[in-house]
Amino acid sequence: MGVTIHYRGSLTDKKQIHPLIDELEDIAKSVNGSCIVIDEDWSVKPNARFEHDSAGRATIQGHCGLKGAILSLHEKAESLSLCFNASGLITSPLDVAFSAEDNYAVSPDDWMFVKTQFAGPEVHVAIVELLRYLKGKYIHDLEVHDETGYWDSRDYSAIEQQMNLINRGIEAISNRLETVPIESKDDIVKQIEIALRKMKERENEQND
Repeated sequence: MGVTIHYRGSLTDKKQIHPLIDELEDIAKSVNGSCIVIDEDWSVKPNARFEHDSAGRATIQGHCGLKGAILSLHEKAESLSLCFNASGLITSPLDVAFSAEDNYAVSPDDWMFVKTQFAGPEVHVAIVELLRYLKGKYIHDLEVHDETGYWDSRDYSAIEQQMNLINRGIEAISNRLETVPIESKDDIVKQIEIALRKMKERENEQND
């Protein structure tokens, strides 16, 4: 649950990958964020895989065959993956490892996503405008599905409304679960559905 930006596309010119990486590093520094650069050999076939430790934690091991960067622009926003495989498609180390594990190929139809719900409207706008800039310069076929509609409308208030609605939903779920006896926790899905339905009913009453 939470406002999310979905995106997909491919590099217009793979020769521009290193200028793109340099710009992404500069952008991350300008907002006191972080940037993990990935610069692997595109000519080597990926062999990335998940490895689990004794506690069940998974890490990605091996070669992902990616070039690009993973940006963390705000502590409460998910990381923005702008990594590209040998075909120039946007993907991520996680998706490469999943594709190997589940035996499927990364596809141009696959969407990447970044959740901004808890970082606030300003961070959401910053990420959308970064993607808009990249579309104009490096990723001309970039598609963006912005759950707030801001990508198309540039209506800042729409972001606030959507985030506030979801925040109220999260609060309603939390309040509902606090009243659920421990022995009934196995019925948690039903409790969440009840909380969401009541929240929607209140929204409808306010709009009437």
